[in-house]
Amino acid sequence: MDNLSDEKKMLVRSLSSFVEIVGGQPLDRIKINSQLPIDQRLKVSKLIKMGPKELYSASFTSIFQRCFLYIPSIYFINDYYDKIKFTKDYDYVMRPLFVSLFITPQVSIFESLKTNQQLEKNKTIIDRLKFKYQTNGINGVFPSLLSTYLRETAFIGGICVLTPKFLTLLKNHNDCSGVNSIVAGGTAGAITQFISHPFDSIKTLQEVNNSSFKTTFQTIYQTRGISGFYSGVIPRTLRGIWTLGCLSYCNSFFSEKLFV
Repeated sequence: MDNLSDEKKMLVRSLSSFVEIVGGQPLDRIKINSQLPIDQRLKVSKLIKMGPKELYSASFTSIFQRCFLYIPSIYFINDYYDKIKFTKDYDYVMRPLFVSLFITPQVSIFESLKTNQQLEKNKTIIDRLKFKYQTNGINGVFPSLLSTYLRETAFIGGICVLTPKFLTLLKNHNDCSGVNSIVAGGTAGAITQFISHPFDSIKTLQEVNNSSFKTTFQTIYQTRGISGFYSGVIPRTLRGIWTLGCLSYCNSFFSEKLFV
């Protein structure tokens, strides 16, 4: 993909993101439900029986953000980091911290909108933004910057650091490039999603309750203990395996099929 123009890279990454959303959105809906307080949750069986309309709620927001902003931005900022790399020390830490710094604001606003759309379906996006701003000011529009930044740092580390390293290791052992891409991305996704899940749990409840990081952390710990930070970890880890495995494979697949 390195020899493609920016426009072609954008197309490849957007198509890859779309494929990822088709498979990943239902898992995200189940994950969000699992992170809610017990009295607000639906049984997973009931959620599934509600069908595709419920499992794919807020899909337009996800498609717009992930296909045209989120995923392409991660790769482009990662490419930019390679050009301006100001230090070679601790690259595996500095790279995701740098990329996450620029990704977090857009993620925070769109993730909040998506979560609210999944739980409350009677408001338009504009109405939600107005309500959030009128009731909580700028904190209402960006309700989870710290938890989002910490979560995104881990996720970006999976895309930009772990997946390439695992792929290199696997290529040294066999020539199954397609399988290598899926295994490398899936392994990176499982690791980073599990590590970052407590921050995702905090983020979700911040978006639902418009509460601070500290207050949300204390509420989860006091009401549900350590296990509360890992509510929904199974569907989110499954999505992480799917997401990074899919992106790793589809980026190579679409590059070869469309432009080689």
